[in-house]
Amino acid sequence: MFTNFTKSFSQTDTSFGSIKKSLLTIIDPVIKQTYYPENVCNPLNGLKVDELFEKALASDGKGNWQCCLKILNSISDKSIKLTPFQQCRLHLAWAKYYTLHQNYDSAYAYAALAGKAADEHKWKNEKAEELLLLSEGNLKQRNISSAYEYADSALIIAKEIGNENLEGRVFFQFALCTRRHFTAFAKRSFPYFLMAREKAIATNDLITLGNIDLYLLSDYVELKKWGEGLPYFKEAIPIAMHGNNVYQLYLAYVACGYTFEETKNFWEALILFKKALKLSEYQNQPYNIEHCYHDIAICYEGLREYDSALVYANLASTVPGVDSFFSNIWDTKATIYNDLGNYKMAAAMYKKSVDWFNEVFLYLNQNQLSVYEAKLNTKQKELQVSQQKKRAVN
Repeated sequence: MFTNFTKSFSQTDTSFGSIKKSLLTIIDPVIKQTYYPENVCNPLNGLKVDELFEKALASDGKGNWQCCLKILNSISDKSIKLTPFQQCRLHLAWAKYYTLHQNYDSAYAYAALAGKAADEHKWKNEKAEELLLLSEGNLKQRNISSAYEYADSALIIAKEIGNENLEGRVFFQFALCTRRHFTAFAKRSFPYFLMAREKAIATNDLITLGNIDLYLLSDYVELKKWGEGLPYFKEAIPIAMHGNNVYQLYLAYVACGYTFEETKNFWEALILFKKALKLSEYQNQPYNIEHCYHDIAICYEGLREYDSALVYANLASTVPGVDSFFSNIWDTKATIYNDLGNYKMAAAMYKKSVDWFNEVFLYLNQNQLSVYEAKLNTKQKELQVSQQKKRAVN
């Protein structure tokens, strides 16, 4: 039975020391667990096209991306026999696959094909799915304004057609957009997370529910609200451990690793971030690989193993085709050089960080948000009022 946590965000919270044992008990199985993705593809004979779509993406979720590719290619080879609707679904499946594997140019190309067909035939659900995928890709690449706009359009359609599952996933995407833009300390993402959580529970969407709880956990850790984060911890980790979904397992590794990192338990954090890195490398996810390199660098810096820290910081700054996290990486490099006493290099790294932030991040995102900000403020106020009313009833 899923629970619905609706605590106030301003209450006095428990200290980490008082609940450390509970947290360690929950995380211990994650540290000890080793996940081996499936690498076989059972015969596909006799399966209908719709069943093949489901099997393809289910295989990818289990880490068997080779089987997913085999199935999608087999459908593509017979695309001339597909109905227009099945062709649209095929384009969406490819867009989803490439989005999950963070190959966004290919994802956008297939999403555009699906969106064009959805527009022509007025397939609203498929149009909303296309918009959600575009939002996910743009957010990962830090085109935050576009991510907001795509998610907003998807939400309008989801509400119009009464698709609660889709609505919940879009609310989750809004939470990630506000989280990326304002950080956890602004607490702007919490109302969206809670709305998404209600929809995930109502539609029995374990993947979305587990992902929401893992992000909420990370935000409460950042806010040092250990007691408020603990219930999400207790629910999210078992879902991730038993769900056989590699993307959710990655989030679990990172969320637990971040908890250890924030509490200066760097060895334990290192184990988890290296697990996340191995999974990301297997799944060919360059953005996740970059983040893992960076987190590992921070752990080695915390352990005062500066040579290893610099190795991983350099790896993070050289992942092909990825630049969305560079500002943070230059900051980390500056800290490492400062710890080594190389103040000239530290100053150079700080300058790179500031230059990148000013010239790229502000230009691409902050200046674009002025028009959208008024809409966002209104939406969040409405959500907060809704949550307050529900808490008052409960």
